[in-house]
Amino acid sequence: MAIRTLVISALALLVGFPLLDCGEAVEGEVEGGGDEWQALEPLQIARQETGAAHLAGKFYVVGGLLAGSPLRATASVEVYDLAQGQWAFGDPLPVVTGLDHMAVAATGGRLFVMGGYSADFQARDELWIYDPQMSQWLPGAPLPEPRGASWAVEHDGKIYLFGGTNASGSATRTTFIYDPTLNQWSPGSDMPTRREHLNAVAAGPYIYVIGGRNGPSTGANERYDPEHNTWTSLAPMPTARSAIALGVVGGFIYAAGGEVPMLFAVNQVYEIAGNQWATDTPMAVPRHGVAAVSLAGHIFAPGGGTVQGLAPTTYVDRFVPGGPSGVEDAGGVAPALPAVLHPNRPNPFGPSTAIRFSLAAPMPVRLTIYDTQGRCVRALLAATIEAGAHVVGWDGRDDGGAAQSSGLYLLRLETPSGVTNRKLVLAR
Repeated sequence: MAIRTLVISALALLVGFPLLDCGEAVEGEVEGGGDEWQALEPLQIARQETGAAHLAGKFYVVGGLLAGSPLRATASVEVYDLAQGQWAFGDPLPVVTGLDHMAVAATGGRLFVMGGYSADFQARDELWIYDPQMSQWLPGAPLPEPRGASWAVEHDGKIYLFGGTNASGSATRTTFIYDPTLNQWSPGSDMPTRREHLNAVAAGPYIYVIGGRNGPSTGANERYDPEHNTWTSLAPMPTARSAIALGVVGGFIYAAGGEVPMLFAVNQVYEIAGNQWATDTPMAVPRHGVAAVSLAGHIFAPGGGTVQGLAPTTYVDRFVPGGPSGVEDAGGVAPALPAVLHPNRPNPFGPSTAIRFSLAAPMPVRLTIYDTQGRCVRALLAATIEAGAHVVGWDGRDDGGAAQSSGLYLLRLETPSGVTNRKLVLAR
């Protein structure tokens, strides 16, 4: 089933009217959606060189560089609700000049923003802590040294900050360890490779630090063992790049996009168990300076730069890996949301639209279209579906094959984990 996908704004949920039962649904129409980049609701502000992390089914995109001249950073924060598929502004950073190239991590229900620049490429040493329950930013213990274009990862409740530039603008190989319970920093073993504009992810007992640059880009792939404070050099990333979008799903690490010596679309996947790389589906929109987030078996890539240098975008997509790895999130466990109904594409549509949903585990699924009077129009699906990302198409017809008139319709996903509704707009 070939379906054209467009980038459009997600619509609000439709609620408030009774729904009448449908007849038997069609089985066997579902397609597995894997190894593809899917466009999502765009950011409200074009930005690149951001920081990002996820908390409780949402991910936060912090700061970044804005379009235009002179060079400007932003203090704004945007929050993506995974269940709703929508963006909203969060409480801005308490830095009037804004921040870019900062490091961001989350643990214990709080967000931690470390170092960065303010559109001046002068590394800073501040730590800012955000508590979403209190809607409040508070200062934490300053970094041991100023850092910009570094990368932070949470592991077992502590935050590890790798590399970046120092106060004189030189790339470093340092590891700093922050304990949130003590609000205290301590040194870790230095990385084997000096670099900034690097990325890192945690997977199992280790942290993998990949890419970056110290002048030329590097393909360095180095594994840090937090328990023993040691480093191991692994198979290097085949295409040396910096400022990549890096994410982990199950036992695989995906490194997409990046820059230096050019803008890249390439997406290379590292098999942790086999210590080997392969090539996967390239980015639909090549970008660098993307703070990717691994969440619910997908890798979300918000914003970024569309040329080497400054060209921020509002474009947001996610990579959906195929196979059983799509069931797990960055921690190797089932995602918190058992079933997610994503915005259909296109919407408004005519004559057909693609309806996408994701399951954390195999489960019964009922997918139904209703009109605004609550009458059943089409029973699309009623079956037990395997875990992963799936696509079902609706051609704007009812169960009898009759074409429906233009207007507003309700899409309803029912699973044992709950019910989710979305609006569909048919425009012939």
